[in-house]
Amino acid sequence: MKQNKFKIFIISNMYPDIKAPYSGIFVKSFAEIIQEFFNIELIIIKGKKRSLTKKILSYVLFYWKIVTKLCFSKEMIYVHYANHSIVPFILFRQSILNNTIVNFHGSDLFPENKIQKNISKITSHLIKKVKGVVVPSEYFKEEVIKRYNIKKEKIFVSPSAGVDCTLFSPIENRVKNKEKIIGYAGRLDQGKGFEILLKAFVQLIKEENNFYLHVVGDGKYLYEYQQKVEEKNLTDKVLFFGMQPREALPDYFHKFDIFIFPSYLKESLGLTAIESLACGVPVIGSNIGGIKTYLKDGYNGYLFEPKNHQDLFEKIIKYFSLTEEAKQEMECNARETALLYEKSKVADNLIKFLSLNAK
Repeated sequence: MKQNKFKIFIISNMYPDIKAPYSGIFVKSFAEIIQEFFNIELIIIKGKKRSLTKKILSYVLFYWKIVTKLCFSKEMIYVHYANHSIVPFILFRQSILNNTIVNFHGSDLFPENKIQKNISKITSHLIKKVKGVVVPSEYFKEEVIKRYNIKKEKIFVSPSAGVDCTLFSPIENRVKNKEKIIGYAGRLDQGKGFEILLKAFVQLIKEENNFYLHVVGDGKYLYEYQQKVEEKNLTDKVLFFGMQPREALPDYFHKFDIFIFPSYLKESLGLTAIESLACGVPVIGSNIGGIKTYLKDGYNGYLFEPKNHQDLFEKIIKYFSLTEEAKQEMECNARETALLYEKSKVADNLIKFLSLNAK
């Protein structure tokens, strides 16, 4: 039963389906959190359209639904992936924007190509007029203030629906690996830094033959990385497990000694790294963006200079040089950090924020 009568339109050009289960997963998590407290209606594009024609048609229908449903709306409107989804709001009155909250996730704040940059120019004046802005980290909050000159009071930090710390949790009496297993979980795409990790791993193997790299994920560069691994005769050392459902990830994390987050994109948060911390697995991550807001050097892992495989190599060696007692302390610190992002806490704060703004 709904706990209040407010209605919220959730708008997003990304939403998961069977063929693309991780496309816009944060939006689905958001909807699941608030549907117990609000009446929601989705205006979304599901999955990924493979052809240009299907993509264009999906956006035409998406924009048409936004205009016809919201043109005279007095309900709260919550827009995910702002730059693409807010384009039709050019046609709306200021009163509509007064009821609108936008949520930045990543490339919508930091455009990665010409199309995104051009759309950002078109929509920037709209962003400045909305009722509120939601961001996943303090880092993104500062960037929104700089880019749009928005008052900090209008910006709310909500870390991407949080982490299920019941699902992602340490296992008792975990048997330590005889091998030294380094873990990676995420997209195998440009900017995510897997090639940096691979270079560091090659150095590790030269140092000691007992290192292994477990890779969970898929992406445009999967085949290219697999080819590089074959060329370096490392197929017995680097194991690719493909894309896995979220509920299966803890089983992989529990086998890792250390989790590597080598991205050199302007990461908004890096929820997968926090999920690793929740499992009691320390993280070595790039010293950038949202990552450095929760990863504390020497406390729950280490930070390394982005794109610097030598620095990453040295930080991995540094971790494995720790005493067992020091590693256990770091594992406990990792779990404590993740609990700050527990999804029930995140949900409670988000519901309070929406309730205040829906009045």
